[in-house]
Amino acid sequence: MKSFTQHGCSWTGWLVLLICTSCYGGTTSSRHARSRYAQELDKKLAEQWQSQGIQSALRDSLPAVRLLAIQEMQSFSRVDGIDPSLLITFLTSQNLDTDATVAVVSALGRVHARDQISQLLDLLKNTNSKVRASAASSLGLLQAREQTPRLHEMLSD
Repeated sequence: MKSFTQHGCSWTGWLVLLICTSCYGGTTSSRHARSRYAQELDKKLAEQWQSQGIQSALRDSLPAVRLLAIQEMQSFSRVDGIDPSLLITFLTSQNLDTDATVAVVSALGRVHARDQISQLLDLLKNTNSKVRASAASSLGLLQAREQTPRLHEMLSD
Protein backbone atom coordinates (compact mmCIF):
# COMPACT_ATOMS: atom_id res chain seq x y z
CA MET A 1 0.00 0.00 0.00
CA LYS A 2 1.33 3.42 -0.92
CA SER A 3 1.71 6.09 1.72
CA PHE A 4 -0.34 9.29 1.63
CA THR A 5 2.55 11.39 0.37
CA GLN A 6 3.26 8.96 -2.48
CA HIS A 7 -0.21 9.79 -3.76
CA GLY A 8 0.70 13.48 -3.75
CA CYS A 9 -1.47 14.48 -0.80
CA SER A 10 -0.90 15.06 2.90
CA TRP A 11 -2.54 12.79 5.46
CA THR A 12 -4.90 15.62 6.43
CA GLY A 13 -5.93 15.91 2.80
CA TRP A 14 -6.77 12.22 2.74
CA LEU A 15 -8.67 12.56 6.00
CA VAL A 16 -10.71 15.39 4.49
CA LEU A 17 -11.24 13.24 1.42
CA LEU A 18 -12.50 10.37 3.59
CA ILE A 19 -14.85 12.58 5.57
CA CYS A 20 -16.15 14.39 2.49
CA THR A 21 -16.80 11.11 0.73
CA SER A 22 -18.70 9.76 3.73
CA CYS A 23 -20.62 13.06 4.10
CA TYR A 24 -21.93 12.74 0.57
CA GLY A 25 -23.07 9.18 1.13
CA GLY A 26 -20.11 7.71 -0.71
CA THR A 27 -21.28 9.14 -4.04
CA THR A 28 -18.37 11.55 -4.36
CA SER A 29 -15.49 9.93 -6.17
CA SER A 30 -12.13 10.11 -4.47
CA ARG A 31 -10.64 11.74 -7.60
CA HIS A 32 -13.29 14.49 -7.51
CA ALA A 33 -12.86 15.13 -3.78
CA ARG A 34 -9.07 15.14 -4.14
CA SER A 35 -9.23 17.61 -7.03
CA ARG A 36 -11.49 19.91 -4.98
CA TYR A 37 -8.94 19.79 -2.14
CA ALA A 38 -6.17 20.65 -4.61
CA GLN A 39 -8.24 23.55 -5.97
CA GLU A 40 -8.52 24.98 -2.46
CA LEU A 41 -4.75 24.89 -2.09
CA ASP A 42 -4.25 26.60 -5.47
CA LYS A 43 -6.30 29.68 -4.58
CA LYS A 44 -4.39 32.91 -4.00
CA LEU A 45 -3.70 34.51 -0.65
CA ALA A 46 -5.63 37.66 0.19
CA GLU A 47 -3.54 40.81 0.05
CA GLN A 48 -3.45 43.12 3.03
CA TRP A 49 -5.87 45.66 1.54
CA GLN A 50 -8.33 42.86 0.76
CA SER A 51 -8.09 41.49 4.31
CA GLN A 52 -8.65 44.95 5.75
CA GLY A 53 -11.74 45.45 3.57
CA ILE A 54 -13.16 42.10 4.64
CA GLN A 55 -12.38 42.88 8.30
CA SER A 56 -14.22 46.22 8.01
CA ALA A 57 -17.23 44.56 6.39
CA LEU A 58 -17.33 41.92 9.14
CA ARG A 59 -17.71 44.74 11.68
CA ASP A 60 -20.68 46.26 9.79
CA SER A 61 -24.01 46.40 11.60
CA LEU A 62 -25.94 44.84 8.70
CA PRO A 63 -25.89 41.01 8.64
CA ALA A 64 -26.16 41.03 4.82
CA VAL A 65 -22.90 43.00 4.53
CA ARG A 66 -21.15 40.61 6.93
CA LEU A 67 -22.41 37.63 4.94
CA LEU A 68 -21.12 39.13 1.69
CA ALA A 69 -17.70 39.59 3.28
CA ILE A 70 -17.71 35.98 4.43
CA GLN A 71 -18.72 34.79 0.98
CA GLU A 72 -15.94 36.89 -0.57
CA MET A 73 -13.44 34.97 1.55
CA GLN A 74 -14.25 31.86 -0.54
CA SER A 75 -12.11 33.23 -3.37
CA PHE A 76 -8.92 33.02 -1.27
CA SER A 77 -6.99 30.13 0.18
CA ARG A 78 -6.01 32.17 3.21
CA VAL A 79 -7.05 35.53 4.63
CA ASP A 80 -4.70 36.87 7.30
CA GLY A 81 -5.57 39.58 9.81
CA ILE A 82 -9.19 38.56 10.36
CA ASP A 83 -10.39 38.14 13.93
CA PRO A 84 -12.00 34.66 14.09
CA SER A 85 -14.26 35.79 16.92
CA LEU A 86 -16.16 37.95 14.40
CA LEU A 87 -16.98 34.80 12.43
CA ILE A 88 -17.98 32.82 15.52
CA THR A 89 -20.18 35.67 16.72
CA PHE A 90 -21.91 35.79 13.35
CA LEU A 91 -22.32 32.01 13.30
CA THR A 92 -23.86 31.84 16.75
CA SER A 93 -25.88 35.07 16.79
CA GLN A 94 -27.73 34.68 13.48
CA ASN A 95 -30.32 32.15 12.38
CA LEU A 96 -28.34 31.15 9.30
CA ASP A 97 -29.43 28.99 6.40
CA THR A 98 -27.25 26.11 5.25
CA ASP A 99 -25.32 28.07 2.62
CA ALA A 100 -24.49 30.86 5.06
CA THR A 101 -23.39 28.36 7.71
CA VAL A 102 -21.18 26.60 5.16
CA ALA A 103 -19.62 29.94 4.18
CA VAL A 104 -18.82 30.84 7.79
CA VAL A 105 -17.37 27.41 8.55
CA SER A 106 -15.26 27.57 5.40
CA ALA A 107 -14.09 31.06 6.36
CA LEU A 108 -12.83 29.71 9.69
CA GLY A 109 -10.40 27.53 7.77
CA ARG A 110 -9.31 30.42 5.57
CA VAL A 111 -8.42 32.63 8.54
CA HIS A 112 -6.58 29.69 10.11
CA ALA A 113 -8.66 29.87 13.28
CA ARG A 114 -6.81 27.16 15.16
CA ASP A 115 -8.45 28.26 18.39
CA GLN A 116 -11.81 27.21 16.90
CA ILE A 117 -10.84 23.63 16.05
CA SER A 118 -13.07 22.18 18.77
CA GLN A 119 -16.09 24.03 17.33
CA LEU A 120 -15.23 22.71 13.85
CA LEU A 121 -15.03 19.18 15.26
CA ASP A 122 -18.46 19.64 16.81
CA LEU A 123 -19.80 20.73 13.41
CA LEU A 124 -18.76 17.34 12.00
CA LYS A 125 -21.77 16.00 13.91
CA ASN A 126 -24.17 18.44 12.21
CA THR A 127 -27.17 16.85 10.51
CA ASN A 128 -26.49 18.71 7.24
CA SER A 129 -23.92 17.02 5.01
CA LYS A 130 -22.80 20.34 3.47
CA VAL A 131 -21.95 21.75 6.91
CA ARG A 132 -20.05 18.56 7.80
CA ALA A 133 -18.11 18.67 4.53
CA SER A 134 -17.23 22.33 5.05
CA ALA A 135 -16.05 21.62 8.60
CA ALA A 136 -13.92 18.74 7.32
CA SER A 137 -12.42 20.96 4.63
CA SER A 138 -11.62 23.68 7.18
CA LEU A 139 -9.97 21.13 9.45
CA GLY A 140 -7.87 20.01 6.48
CA LEU A 141 -6.78 23.60 5.82
CA LEU A 142 -5.89 23.97 9.49
CA GLN A 143 -3.94 20.69 9.42
CA ALA A 144 -5.31 19.78 12.83
CA ARG A 145 -2.98 16.82 13.38
CA GLU A 146 -3.30 16.96 17.16
CA GLN A 147 -7.01 16.15 16.78
CA THR A 148 -6.40 12.83 15.04
CA PRO A 149 -7.41 10.71 18.07
CA ARG A 150 -10.70 12.61 18.43
CA LEU A 151 -11.37 12.34 14.70
CA HIS A 152 -10.63 8.63 14.78
CA GLU A 153 -13.03 8.22 17.70
CA MET A 154 -15.74 10.14 15.85
CA LEU A 155 -15.30 8.09 12.68
CA SER A 156 -15.48 4.79 14.55
CA ASP A 157 -18.81 5.70 16.23
